[in-house]
Amino acid sequence: MTPSSFLAKRYGTFVPFVAVCCVVMFTFVALAIDVGMMMVARSQCQNAADAAALAGARVLDNRFPANSNPDSYDNRRTDAEETARQVVRSNHFFNERFANSRIRVVRTGLYDYDPVRERFGAYFPGVKPTGKSWAAMEVEVDGEQPAYFASVIGVSRLPGSARAVAAHRPRDLSIVLDMSGSMQFSSYPHWEPGTAGSIDAVYGLLNPDPNYPKAGHYERYGSYQTTDPRRELTFSSSPSSRPNPLCMRANFLAGTGEVFAPNNHTIETPNGPALIHDFYLEPGNLPFPHIPASVVFSANSLRPAFHRWSPPIISAGNPNTLTPPTYNWAGYNAFDISGTSGPVPAPPSFADQSDAVGVPYVGDRFPRKGGFTYAGILSWDPSSLLGAAKNAVELLHPMTSTPSPLPRGIPLSRTVRAGANRVEGGTDWGNFYDEAWERYGYDLDVYNYNGYSSASTGEGVRMLTPLRTTNLFKGYSMGPGYWGKTFFMWPPDPRWGNPNGGNPIGGLARPDAPNYGNPVKDNFGNWLCDWRRRFFIQGTSPTTGSPTAYVYFNPQGDNDPTLAGEQSINRALLNPIAGHVLRDPGTIIARRYRVNYRAVLAWLKTGPQVLPPNLRAGRVLYYTSIPDHVDDAATNPDQRFWREYIDYVLGYTGNNSNYDARYTLAGTEGNVWPEGSPMQLGTTSNFDPDAAGPMLPNPRPYMNYSDQPNRPRMHFWFGPATMLMFLSTRQPIKNWLPGTARESQSWQLKSGVQSAIEDIRYNHPNDQVGLVFFGYPNYSTPAVQLGQDWITLKNSLFFPKTLLPEIKAGNQSVEIRPYNSGFGSSLAGVLPNANGQTDPNTGMALAFNMLRGPAQGGNGRKGALKMVIFETDGVPNSFYNFLLNGSGPNTYYSFDGTGGNRGNGHSDVMNAATDISKQMMKLTSDGGHSLPSATARTYPIAFGDLFSSSSTFRPTALNFLEKLANPDLPPTVPPPPLPATQIITGPAQTRISNLRTAFERILQSGVQVTLVE
Repeated sequence: MTPSSFLAKRYGTFVPFVAVCCVVMFTFVALAIDVGMMMVARSQCQNAADAAALAGARVLDNRFPANSNPDSYDNRRTDAEETARQVVRSNHFFNERFANSRIRVVRTGLYDYDPVRERFGAYFPGVKPTGKSWAAMEVEVDGEQPAYFASVIGVSRLPGSARAVAAHRPRDLSIVLDMSGSMQFSSYPHWEPGTAGSIDAVYGLLNPDPNYPKAGHYERYGSYQTTDPRRELTFSSSPSSRPNPLCMRANFLAGTGEVFAPNNHTIETPNGPALIHDFYLEPGNLPFPHIPASVVFSANSLRPAFHRWSPPIISAGNPNTLTPPTYNWAGYNAFDISGTSGPVPAPPSFADQSDAVGVPYVGDRFPRKGGFTYAGILSWDPSSLLGAAKNAVELLHPMTSTPSPLPRGIPLSRTVRAGANRVEGGTDWGNFYDEAWERYGYDLDVYNYNGYSSASTGEGVRMLTPLRTTNLFKGYSMGPGYWGKTFFMWPPDPRWGNPNGGNPIGGLARPDAPNYGNPVKDNFGNWLCDWRRRFFIQGTSPTTGSPTAYVYFNPQGDNDPTLAGEQSINRALLNPIAGHVLRDPGTIIARRYRVNYRAVLAWLKTGPQVLPPNLRAGRVLYYTSIPDHVDDAATNPDQRFWREYIDYVLGYTGNNSNYDARYTLAGTEGNVWPEGSPMQLGTTSNFDPDAAGPMLPNPRPYMNYSDQPNRPRMHFWFGPATMLMFLSTRQPIKNWLPGTARESQSWQLKSGVQSAIEDIRYNHPNDQVGLVFFGYPNYSTPAVQLGQDWITLKNSLFFPKTLLPEIKAGNQSVEIRPYNSGFGSSLAGVLPNANGQTDPNTGMALAFNMLRGPAQGGNGRKGALKMVIFETDGVPNSFYNFLLNGSGPNTYYSFDGTGGNRGNGHSDVMNAATDISKQMMKLTSDGGHSLPSATARTYPIAFGDLFSSSSTFRPTALNFLEKLANPDLPPTVPPPPLPATQIITGPAQTRISNLRTAFERILQSGVQVTLVE
């Protein structure tokens, strides 16, 4: 072959090469276009799946109906899955929306902690496990599509599906609540109440209720100012400069920096509704002998204990048709079961004992001068002509019309008067004796008996009128509102005996008076009207139940100069020197005065019923009946309760020195009335044991007619007001208010937290919540451990801790008494009310341990975000000493058995709490609770009156909370101020609403629902 032939052109040989290259080129083009389309499809599928999973997961909640089983609630699973499908369908797949056919999987699951693998994961069981909540949503979308160019290589379909799993982010939340005594300071009974756990003399009530007694000696308080609680209490100053001991309407700022607001005991205040409405009775044991209890009342049909309710009035049935009788619940008063009038609450007109509002006053009116009686509104000013009588002299003798009225002199002689006394004597007020008064007492028509027919000179002429009044002595006086009734009257009715064969204080022996039940007789069968004789006895032996065992005091002992000190009954009952209303002298064996409990109880159960026949509230049982005696008080809880309550009301220290009247109720009155020196006595009164001279030979009176002792403020009043004070604060400080009571400020806190718990349950189904109370030394274990037991979490805010399992199980009758056999508090740390001192490190230590994992004794979940929401109303002052133990994940706090009060704002107490907060913020590997991606946090909440006051401790309290939230800052760096939303002040409803908002904002910080796959 020649070269020329080798180099010859071969036309058409490039065509096959181009053809082969075109195939390859078209293959790459197909791949580029189809793969791009596939990627777009997958991206659109993933976007749809992500959005659908997030939207569906957000729908999942825990809004199960009240009183239902949460395990039967499906967390809106169907709605959540439908929402996920709708979101998929709302997304575009190229130029059209996703069709139902492209939705492969939509299912609800758990995002739960696996303790074996120690991590969270998504699980999809067919049935929700007990105690769990659906919290995850899986969505898978099909994005498969036909290939356009890839078919040249045999690929006809392009895959494009996507899967997403979204879940509620798991959080472990410990709520720490201040349950110390200061959380009761807006419902505290009195001022100056003693502060920081101390006991101090009481100056008066913190009750702003204007319904308090204004008759008799109580009229003095109406002129006292009521708006300046900080003014020094000086009895020598004018009345206008003193706080009213029975009505306080402004905050009291104590020297310790704590704030006491006017309480809500009997009326609603900005801090909450009246506490008096939070108590109940079981009406099944009321004395309705004509109505079987099983017919009238169903089980547990509790009724308000301290305000009106209406039991049924039975109408006759039709025997021909066997129609049963009907029951009308109108027109009956629970406190009128004996048939007498005088309901509780009583009308405001009862304050001055008038009939001004059309409701006749019920009970004995306090005496006016000269025996004048008036049913309208008239001043009780003792300086006026017809004002209140201070003693028997002013009661029995007409007053002159001079500006400063004085009693007329003792008559030199008197003649026999028709139907009147035949003996009347005495040459001075030390032993003056009026036989008609001492025979008829308050049944004597004093006004007409002492009347004059003309303004003649000298003694004048007695009017010949009937001696007995038609308004016979009842033996009690009613107070307005919730004050109840009292037997205290000065001068006491002098009767001791059985005049005219009648019963001067009620009973079947006297047909002209209502039957007041079971009156009291002396050893000789004589009736007792003098309340000192009726309700107090002397001797050292206990009451055995037999009338012969009673040793009644002889009131003429008041005039015995041989007796010393408190052996005199008047000094024992009304002793201004020691500050007691009633006191057992203790060292005097022969003439020791005791309470005649049988007589007091019989009196309480006759006449108007001012206290319920049984009392309970919030699963706390106070008493089941009002007993007839207290002889078995050592073993019978009802008898013990009533003995203690009676001692408390009378200020009697014979059984319990803590009832010293100086430290209870409204305190004692330091001066006689009006504005005199303590215990004014007659000029030659042998009542004064220091007075010299023998007994005068005239008939000895039952007492010195001019004696004028100190009067009680709130002591001697039996009724809801004193009962409520007895339950809420006695000395030493005990609080037996039920957790369901609107005790301020704790009820506001509990109401707000209850709402916050509901919000968490509704909207954060993967959160675990635990509850911790602190109030040294009463709360040393968590109230509720971490979990999702929403029923118990809410119940723990209101009911005794030991009863929570039974309450959750549906036991509607379980109750517990708040006292033990020794009448000590048996529910301290069990009953959720304000009780104890402020020890924040206890709350923080219990929260820290609660957030640990199960292997370390807690319920915390590894990988869950840890949070503490910490609330307090004041500055720390006490501590339980907790020691840090272990290392790494095994770190925990242990109580070493010591603790105490260091005083408000003490640095040791505050530092102990901030140190625990700082430890919590460390990584788990360093013994804390923080994750590398999520720091554990403490969110403080400042709550209550202190934070809106001018208290010097307000800056200290705020600074403590700011450091608690930022414990890792150097001491020289001031912490950021607390967010305004975490400072809760204002009226009650504002606080409740703002507290819930504060919780919501804290819990909504960060990402709540997130993609986990």
